[in-house]
Amino acid sequence: MAIAPSRRFAFAVALTASLAALGLAPGPLCGTARADGALAVGLPEEGAQVGFAYGYATGWPAKEAAKRALAECRKQRGSASRTVRDLCRIVETFDHGCVAVAMDPKNGTPGVGWGVGDDRVSAERTAIAGCHETAGEGRRLSCKVDAFACESE
Repeated sequence: MAIAPSRRFAFAVALTASLAALGLAPGPLCGTARADGALAVGLPEEGAQVGFAYGYATGWPAKEAAKRALAECRKQRGSASRTVRDLCRIVETFDHGCVAVAMDPKNGTPGVGWGVGDDRVSAERTAIAGCHETAGEGRRLSCKVDAFACESE
């Protein structure tokens, strides 16, 4: 799936603002707290329809988790162009929780979301909600969880 950089950035800003309004804003950035996992996302301003990349790592101290998540995001192949992979940034860190990424599997569509939660269900629920918000009226039901991982105590 390829998405233009400016649309992904706009999506990321809109999603972050929406999550903040719901009290679900992203966690602290890498290096500000100890975490067992991290999520990196590459999302252009144009949105996910022009490309999307992500990577995550669980089971590591904060700095190592962030380093590994960024590396995974930046090496993602397929529809993620070099430009999209270069946009990868840490968007979430978590301690003993779960991470999920959801997207519309059809290439060229804008639906994408991610989430962190205390368990798989809450992480997936947040990811699907983000995908629904960006997918558009006709594609909301197409959103599917693409990946998840949990770090247990």
